[in-house]
Amino acid sequence: MSPTLYREIAEFNHAIRVPMVVKSDLFHIFRADEAWEGGLLKKMSLYRNGFYEIDLTVGDEHIECAVAGSLYRPRGNYLLFVSPHLVQSYEFFGAVPDTRCYMLYFKPEFLGTMFLSQGFPFLEPRPQPVYPLSDARVPLFEDLFDKMLHEYRSNAAGGLEIIRAYLQILLHQSMRLHNETQSVEIIAEPSVSRAVEITRRFKALLQDNSAQGRDLSLQDYAERLNVTPKHLSESVKETLGQTATDLIQEKRLLEAKALLAQTDLSAAEIAWRLAFEDPSNFNRFFKRHIGLTPMAFRQRQAA
Repeated sequence: MSPTLYREIAEFNHAIRVPMVVKSDLFHIFRADEAWEGGLLKKMSLYRNGFYEIDLTVGDEHIECAVAGSLYRPRGNYLLFVSPHLVQSYEFFGAVPDTRCYMLYFKPEFLGTMFLSQGFPFLEPRPQPVYPLSDARVPLFEDLFDKMLHEYRSNAAGGLEIIRAYLQILLHQSMRLHNETQSVEIIAEPSVSRAVEITRRFKALLQDNSAQGRDLSLQDYAERLNVTPKHLSESVKETLGQTATDLIQEKRLLEAKALLAQTDLSAAEIAWRLAFEDPSNFNRFFKRHIGLTPMAFRQRQAA
């Protein structure tokens, strides 16, 4: 049975019966502990999401979750990070009174160039996505989730901009946590395959290359990883359900949108940065995916 792919946040929320209305295509946050009794699905098997997920649990819930073939039964306070396209499943069995469980989803477009220029290893495919939180750390993280949830529910002017700032703080605080702690015990884990290792190295190169300001082709990435382009694409497909070309194009499109919206670079300059030999090829690529020319997209963003 193939995992179901939910590309959009609203699509996944509908599947698991989240009662709260999705107000943005790029971001959503809610309290799962407030939704369990309201019909939120307590079991979900074999699915992939087209966006990032960060969960915070404060208290103690009884849940079993699997990410990329590794099984976890986290207890106590913890953060869970899941990157797009990893196969997941979960089953919720209950929680002690006063347990709070926040669930946050976002697409990289929500953070734009900031997300492209930073490396957050806890958001990459990895075998240990669950991080325990000491009682001393809980207030800082819960305060950030509470503030984002308040802004999301308030409908006040500028709410998404404020949420974006809080999310950036959350990611940088999580980076400190990543550097200082070990993630929780894995109950069951398959051996790390060659395909998974190639995918991790490939995604690291994608991230590093974004920070250096010049994109690479599939052939370039394959050469740096000492594999053939076919082997690279097959490895990424096996791990994430997408080819290497899919990920390169997604990153190009994300960076193109960010550069058009947040810089004064010309379409030709952006085309060069994204490894398009001819600006006309970039224009066709952008219009095929977005439905607008690059300059029309910039004008709409500025309006």
